[in-house]
Amino acid sequence: MSYKVKGSAGPFIGPIRLVYNPEDGTYIQETTFVGSARAIEGQSAEFRNKNKGHTSLLELNGTGETTLQTPIAIKSTPEDQAPIRYEIATEFIEQDIFRHKTISDAADIYDAARAEGEDSFRKFCEKAVDEIAASADPTQERVTTHLRKGLTGFEREYIVLRRSRKLPFTGAGIVPQASILDGRFIYSTGQLGLPAAVAFGLPDLASLPTSDWDDVIWGWRRRPSSVVFEGNFIEQSSEFILAEWSLLLYELAQTSATW
Repeated sequence: MSYKVKGSAGPFIGPIRLVYNPEDGTYIQETTFVGSARAIEGQSAEFRNKNKGHTSLLELNGTGETTLQTPIAIKSTPEDQAPIRYEIATEFIEQDIFRHKTISDAADIYDAARAEGEDSFRKFCEKAVDEIAASADPTQERVTTHLRKGLTGFEREYIVLRRSRKLPFTGAGIVPQASILDGRFIYSTGQLGLPAAVAFGLPDLASLPTSDWDDVIWGWRRRPSSVVFEGNFIEQSSEFILAEWSLLLYELAQTSATW
């Protein structure tokens, strides 16, 4: 029961906020009590008993009210200890029809044998859509038929890793910085810093089928990431997708993936 002073109203709770202490990296809940000076003094005694004297009684603020701020230590959640939620999912992404392995292999054979000045496999198919042109290559003929019917792509399934965490935030301390530069890096599974149980659920990159194209490599690239400010908390989330990536267009990461 709150402390009461005869003839005066008991104090009521005002704003409550979390305050970051940069000296020891902890968070403190600061509760403000508003009421008459006598009622606040009584409340101060009560809270002093409960909180080992850790209270502060402010001066009258000119309106006949007194504010008592009682810092109460709460459990700190450092960034490296915040619980992380992991999600492994698959996602279907549409690819250009000429990227299909059967068609790509046929195109490589056709283009290697064509005479100088002749159209490439792709150019022949695209031109044949509006022309009556037969091809001796059965794959080329099938591709042309697909293009005529409006089938210009196919879906390929990819593995996606999503992770998220929630941290206390009060406007002080380090704020996660948004970046548009990390998307250029290719990460190995080890560079994602995953718990063993999560990493076990992912394929071994060395076991994946390799392309005969030397300029690509299997790896993870960052997809959309976000930092959401919600009251006294920050929610961070990031996403990585596993695929073969061009070593011309992207770079091998030299460090572990950050948030």
